[in-house]
Order: sequence, then structure tokens, then C-alpha cells
Amino acid sequence: MSPGNIRNVEFPQGNWGTVGSVIVWHYNQDGKEKTDKAHLEVIDEENKLMTLTAVEGDLLQQYKTYRVTMQVDTKGENHSGIWALEYEKLSEDVEDPTTFMDMLVGVTKDIEVHHLNQCTN
Repeated sequence: MSPGNIRNVEFPQGNWGTVGSVIVWHYNQDGKEKTDKAHLEVIDEENKLMTLTAVEGDLLQQYKTYRVTMQVDTKGENHSGIWALEYEKLSEDVEDPTTFMDMLVGVTKDIEVHHLNQCTN
């Protein structure tokens, strides 16, 4: 759904939607190819929420810890996605992950276009 942002996803352990799964993300951030391995920690079906924690890869070159939470709000006609990043920098020199957030916004827009196209077909 977002080939300009997410190049490939692999599951060396588990499956999509299964807590405890390990997911390897190959993505583009700020014009650079990046790879990270993440542990799928939380899936909350009722609240439409999932949390991934980086365990290896490019993010951990700059951050001691890095956690991404995505929640979808489907109340009423309007649906929205909420991204939350929790991170601890390895040093004060490390910038906030604004380009990573920009990539997530791009993924969200691509998913929206995909779903709108599904509705019109």
C-alpha cells in the first residue's frame, strides 16, 4: 500500500497480527534505505491499537529505545490514525525523529488512498 515508503516486510518469527512476532521492516526515510527489526508487543483489538519495539537496526544506531504505537479511531464517519513514538536518544546530539514521523505520515496517506480506491471500485 505504500511502496515509496515501505520496501519490504519480513517475518522471521511469527505472523502479522500475532503478539510476540518479530518483523523486519525495509523502508525509506529521508531519501535513505533503512532496515529495522521490531518485536510486536501489543495488539489491542478493542481499541484498534498495536505497539512495536525496535530490537535491532538503523533506529538503534541513534536511539537507546524506540517504540511505535499506531491506533485507529473508527468512531462515526471520519476515521483517523494516531501515531505515537517513544524513544530515548543515545546522546544529546541526536535529533528528534522528525523524518521518521514524516515517513509514517506518508504511509498513512498512502493507506488512505488505497482504502478510498477500494471504496470506489
